[in-house]
Amino acid sequence: MDFKMLLEKCQIWNEDGNYAKIIEELEKIPYENRTPETDSELARAYANIAEPSDRELFKKAIDLLVPHEEYFEGDHCWNFRMAYAYYYLEQEGLALRYFEKALEARPGDEDTKLFINDCKKCIAFPRFTMSFRERTQAAWNRFVEEEEEIRHIMDEDKNHERGEEIIDKCEDILNIAFDNIAFEMGYNGEKYEIILTPEGDKVKLFELVYFANHVPESILDNWNILVGRQANENIGLRIDDLDISGEDVEVWVEKADKEMFNLSVYCEKLLPLIDEDENKVWWILTTLTDQILGEISHMRYIYSFDVLKAKRDDESIKLSKLPEKLEEMGSELSNDAENYLELYTGYEMNPNDDPDADLRFDIIAGSSCCLALINGYFNDDDFYMDELHADGVVAGFICYPIDTLREEEGSEKIFAFRDKLEESLKEECGDDAFKFIGGATGVNCGYIDFIAWDLKTVLYIAKDIFDESDIPWATFHTFRRTAGTISLKNEENDDKIDDLEYSDMDLEGEEKGHFLGFVLMSEGIWDKQQFICDLKEKWDIVAEEDGDKRDDSLVFEIDNMIAAVSLFQYPIPEGEAEINAENNYMWPEAVEVTKEHKAHIMIAVLGNEENTIEKGKLFTKLAATCCNQKYATGVYTSGVVFEPAFYENVADVMKEGELPIYNWIWFGMYKNENGLNAYTYGMYLFGKDEMEVLNVEADPEELRDFLVGITYYVIEGDVELQDGETIGCSEEDIHKIERSEGVSIPGMTLKISYEAEEY
Repeated sequence: MDFKMLLEKCQIWNEDGNYAKIIEELEKIPYENRTPETDSELARAYANIAEPSDRELFKKAIDLLVPHEEYFEGDHCWNFRMAYAYYYLEQEGLALRYFEKALEARPGDEDTKLFINDCKKCIAFPRFTMSFRERTQAAWNRFVEEEEEIRHIMDEDKNHERGEEIIDKCEDILNIAFDNIAFEMGYNGEKYEIILTPEGDKVKLFELVYFANHVPESILDNWNILVGRQANENIGLRIDDLDISGEDVEVWVEKADKEMFNLSVYCEKLLPLIDEDENKVWWILTTLTDQILGEISHMRYIYSFDVLKAKRDDESIKLSKLPEKLEEMGSELSNDAENYLELYTGYEMNPNDDPDADLRFDIIAGSSCCLALINGYFNDDDFYMDELHADGVVAGFICYPIDTLREEEGSEKIFAFRDKLEESLKEECGDDAFKFIGGATGVNCGYIDFIAWDLKTVLYIAKDIFDESDIPWATFHTFRRTAGTISLKNEENDDKIDDLEYSDMDLEGEEKGHFLGFVLMSEGIWDKQQFICDLKEKWDIVAEEDGDKRDDSLVFEIDNMIAAVSLFQYPIPEGEAEINAENNYMWPEAVEVTKEHKAHIMIAVLGNEENTIEKGKLFTKLAATCCNQKYATGVYTSGVVFEPAFYENVADVMKEGELPIYNWIWFGMYKNENGLNAYTYGMYLFGKDEMEVLNVEADPEELRDFLVGITYYVIEGDVELQDGETIGCSEEDIHKIERSEGVSIPGMTLKISYEAEEY
């Protein structure tokens, strides 16, 4: 077969968007005849044809690429394709590593830089399509629907011929919650059983316990949902026509430390296999130990496990007697996973008192029930964080200064505050969103460590708690040492806050010049070619793509700015758009229409921060062009959802040389007992304070026009309004400016007097 010609055809089909043809032709090649190049092309086709929700296709792409990592070392395309697949699996930590390698291979590539920037934000403040809390609920809901059929198959399968089918059905359900899950199924004579096995991974055990604790009551009538293989001294394994029991295995037990033991094991029956497949022998013997000792006890008490090829001369015991032996040596064996997870270990460090050192390096002492996460942070090893992230879970810590606490009442005040903070978080967040795993005290800071099943809920509650305290600042940081930091409170503009900082008003990360918005779609369909043509026809913008082209996205560079337009086949998560649609008093149907959206187009414009107005214009042109798509129903930006026709009409003022202020800034209005109030939302995009006009007697339209006029003046002229100054059109029309805590919106705002000041 002429692979060179075939790959050239694949390139043409890819440019034409005919990904199905690529898959059809490359799948015809027998597996043993494929080359690294054909597998890479096939992986690209699977990734390109996949919708964002087609997880299996992205996983298939990764499976095709992984075997050729060494062959493609340093190759931009291979690394980009790996990263791209992980990115759409919402595994941004893994994606980032491959995107960075892709950028090394092709320095300056704008597509790659755009993805890297987004990955960094996503690992600092992970925002999942579904959090683990939601995934858990969805998985159990599916199990409720299908468990009767699963029981029926198990009952009918007298000859054990449908085991694979049963496992596959259950695995499909569990994969709703878990990216990767090990489990066993059976029937104990009274109830059906699912045993969730952590495979020695304590971090995974936290997830399994949470999942098992949220099983619907109705399921428990027929099922036992167990965590960890249960202890049974008389159990055995049958492997490849070979029966292995605890009586066939000899064990030597030695103390490793005060509580844990080292095991050396020998099994004569497995000697023929040990040279052929030592890993398989190790798995057989550790699994058998799990089942005799109990998996949780195995994790708690066994420090090392060594498989011997020859017997030792000293005295041994049978594996079946291991539970009895460990109890004689003082161990309290138990299958209670929750109790095991509540065991805390204290630790001490040599603190670094440099205030510019990485967070946690100032720690004097702490305690944790999950040291693997602590060690991973200090060793800059993100293995466990990637594992959690893949399931919609985030582990991290809240950091806050302790100098003011120390000044007041010394160490007692420090510990009292931490205890109060822990209790408040537990009470407000609840077990559904939050699991406390430890804390620490440093020279400069205090730390609260936790696992979040629903991070956004936890951070908003934490923010409220700190807002009501006298603590001057507080931040959240994941257990990824190099990730950015999220500001929960910042009265001092402290330099410790990472560049990736999210404003106090909104944890979503609003920064100057970061134009990001969404066009809501009633169907997950967009006409990319129509968009490109409309962009050229209406705004004379030519969208020329570089690199891999996809039907659901468009990335191009224009005038030193990067424009990215991407279709996502699902609604904006957590009802965020619906909540903000309530703000639009000019569109009565806003909420009703927004609730019906099934997909969205994300629009982002990046570039030189100093060129903010030009970026804003480009963003508006892109969004307005998207409004011309058949299924466009709204534009979500600047804290509100706009009607598409309104947004397009406002955008048209740019053709007359005017600024589309109404598309950039939302002018909110409301009335209270003191009068009419108006405020801006969106000035942050231009590096300006939001503005308010409060408690006035005025015509609503005149009040809005007044605020619009000042806003236009500030943005167009890049004017910096200061506290105590005045603004006006003439000597008789002077309005006082006061900067203080916001009334209509959080954060510091400029209060503009409506009535002219008398001088």
